[in-house]
Amino acid sequence: MAVPETVGAKSITASSSRSDISQPTIDVRAHPGAALDGDRLTSWTAGDADRRAWLQLTFDDTTDVSNAELTLSPDSSSRKITVTTDSETWTVQ
Repeated sequence: MAVPETVGAKSITASSSRSDISQPTIDVRAHPGAALDGDRLTSWTAGDADRRAWLQLTFDDTTDVSNAELTLSPDSSSRKITVTTDSETWTVQ
């Protein structure tokens, strides 16, 4: 399993994950950190019943993110990135 590429990131959290013990079928390759590990064989995947899934990266300081590549499953119903610098005001990108 590859290590997430999270230079400056304080934490990675998600609404759920298929790697959660509560899932009917546990997929250890689907944990939140897999979203950033650079390994095409792993990916963060929300839990089966999670209809409003989210993944959150928290950085130590204001961070310039010049490029973000999202690979979504074909059945994804929502595709947006929201950004905040104060945890109160959110901007859809």
